[in-house]
Amino acid sequence: MGSPQVDGAGNLVPRSGVPHDRSHFPHPDHPPRRHARDPRRTDRGRRGPVTLTAAPAEARGWSADLDPAELKRRVEYGVGRALGRVEATDDQKKKVADILNAAIDDLRPMREQHMTARQAMRQALSAASVDKPGLERLRAEQVQLADRASQRFLRAVTDASDLLYPEQRRKLVQAMGERRGWRR
Repeated sequence: MGSPQVDGAGNLVPRSGVPHDRSHFPHPDHPPRRHARDPRRTDRGRRGPVTLTAAPAEARGWSADLDPAELKRRVEYGVGRALGRVEATDDQKKKVADILNAAIDDLRPMREQHMTARQAMRQALSAASVDKPGLERLRAEQVQLADRASQRFLRAVTDASDLLYPEQRRKLVQAMGERRGWRR
């Protein structure tokens, strides 16, 4: 099989010779990135709106280095997008954003504890002799920390869901399933 054909602008030309339709990209100057191992593949990397379950992302390590004000802005934006789909009132949106921001504030120290424990685990594993009881203690602490973070996250989600009407919750879960692919 020969090497791929490239036109004068550096774009790959399909075997059919007909150029790809790029009208679905937001701007002609921003074509998809080429995949590192196979230049014929593209990585579109599209991101959807933040949903309620993605907003308190500190529990999963996302947005960890963001300024707290920027993180708050992102939460409010995501809540506005997600709850706008279910025709939530401005008061509902504000209260849900407040709940999620409070959860993020509670989860941030847990993330810092987790990162400290990861560093301790790296150091223990790179030592001349491995301290198995010490590693087991670290593992048990991390399981407890993950459980506390999961409980806090669930409390935020359930508190936020209490503010929505049943029909709004149903529509939100349906929209999240369509957007995120909850098909399992």
